[in-house]
Amino acid sequence: KKFMTPNVTCYTSPAHVPETTFLLRALLQRRSSWMTSDGLRMKDKIFLSFPRPQQKATFLRRTQRFLAEMELPSGTKELVYCPNPGAMIGFLKSGSEALLSESSARKRKRRYTWQAVRVEGQWIGTNTGLSNQIVEKALSHKLIPSLEKYHKIIREHSVEDGFRVDFKLSGDKEDCLL
Repeated sequence: KKFMTPNVTCYTSPAHVPETTFLLRALLQRRSSWMTSDGLRMKDKIFLSFPRPQQKATFLRRTQRFLAEMELPSGTKELVYCPNPGAMIGFLKSGSEALLSESSARKRKRRYTWQAVRVEGQWIGTNTGLSNQIVEKALSHKLIPSLEKYHKIIREHSVEDGFRVDFKLSGDKEDCLL
């Protein structure tokens, strides 16, 4: 089942962007949330932090599916890991501000992971692995009015063999598959 709520706006770049490339912005009528370089904020508190330590950079080009070339503030060019295999057509412009997280793993090939890119003054998430974390936080903080009645959140719920949903929400009277 598809579940939609009018109170949540999922931003993608213009058409042609894979569904997995999105930034959930909880621009709800009753609450104020937005994405900053620190993470997703709710009023003056961090709602979901980006991995740390962070590094701002300038996006230069996408060299292949999982790699992008960035210029660090020092002027050094660096190939960084891009966790989004989608094309991201429409919002990748050379010269855009980017946000990277730094890994301390010694065996890792790439020092940085690309987390977000700034487009028209807004941060757009590029790490598709964060999508369900953002949704889970929004659900647990009761930020989606039409889903406030659900008290139990189960991630990666198996409905039947070969069919999984991202979330099963349970309430007093009913369940919701999301």
